[in-house]
Amino acid sequence: MYPSLDVFGLSLPAGPLALIVAFYAGLWLAGREAERLEMDPDLLWDFGTVALVAGIVGARAWYVVGNWQAYWQAYALDWKQAFGLSSGSLAAVPGAMIGVVVALIWVGRGEVDWAGFADALAPGLALMQAIAGVGAFLSGEAYGRPSSVLWAVQLWGEPRHPVQLYETLAALVALGGLWYLRRRKPYAAFVFFVYVFLAAVGRLFIEGFRGNPALLPGGLRTMQVVSLAVAFLALLALYARETGIVRWRPSQRE
Repeated sequence: MYPSLDVFGLSLPAGPLALIVAFYAGLWLAGREAERLEMDPDLLWDFGTVALVAGIVGARAWYVVGNWQAYWQAYALDWKQAFGLSSGSLAAVPGAMIGVVVALIWVGRGEVDWAGFADALAPGLALMQAIAGVGAFLSGEAYGRPSSVLWAVQLWGEPRHPVQLYETLAALVALGGLWYLRRRKPYAAFVFFVYVFLAAVGRLFIEGFRGNPALLPGGLRTMQVVSLAVAFLALLALYARETGIVRWRPSQRE
């Protein structure tokens, strides 16, 4: 693994660097797709920027609240410690949810073609996922379970499944499918829900190769259960739109 990379004489952490690249590359691609759909690309950049800032603040606040004993000194909150940031002191999933909700509210202040917005965002999300997987591989995060497959990587003293690269491969396959469908979609938001379905199915299978999964009572892998539910909801949304049960305003350009 390569937890740090030397760039022009500077040693930079691979994981955070990959996330930064993933963020801007994904928003760039989403902005390009927004232009093709005759939407304002700044809307996508506003969404991403607000989501990033609100997500970091929300992730830190959630972590501090959940571990308040560590930050409460002499009946008062230790603000210096509470506002300190490190990779291990952020509640990533709650933070991401908070960031997305706040960003949606922010961009929703004006009139937004939500179906077109979602379609424009989908390829960018797939690209973000692909690049983030490479970063996780370089830093050794989210490692796989021990394996003897030919492509196993040496990590923590034994060969393991390179699940981070599985994630990247699945995201690239999804991106290729979305790129094909973007000009052939039958209706607005189709591309977005296809992405959600593909991402959920990919995670459903990849999670089985992880070496440190979160488990539910009974030994079920948390992310597999969540992924199955998300995939079902995406299919339900596609079925509801296809049958006319639910309709939404078409994007400006199909």
